[in-house]
Amino acid sequence: MQTKEKDTAKASHVRISSHSLVALENQSMLLIGGEDWRFGGARQSGIWQLKDENWNEIGKLLQADYDGSAIYIGRSIYYFGLNSNAIQRLDFSEAEELQIVEFIGNQPDNNYYPVLFQDSSNYCV
Repeated sequence: MQTKEKDTAKASHVRISSHSLVALENQSMLLIGGEDWRFGGARQSGIWQLKDENWNEIGKLLQADYDGSAIYIGRSIYYFGLNSNAIQRLDFSEAEELQIVEFIGNQPDNNYYPVLFQDSSNYCV
């Protein structure tokens, strides 16, 4: 019981819903975007990292968004937001430290939690 109270206390300051989660190879997890209902559902731009049981904000999206999806390919995370239609790329170093966030395009329409997957360039059905 004591461990559970400890874990809850450490994570209690991050109260964001409608976010995207991505696991990194360094055993950490990122929480990207979302809504904070403590502030009327305000869209969030924060990029939060859970590492060694501690949350730290390591960066910000260029456009706050929620209900989006993210995929980790190579050393980049591609984030597709619902409200802004923006596609943003988060680039990481070999040590998986955030280097830069870039806007790379727009989706043609609003997509609620779009399904993202990686395919090989020579895939044939």
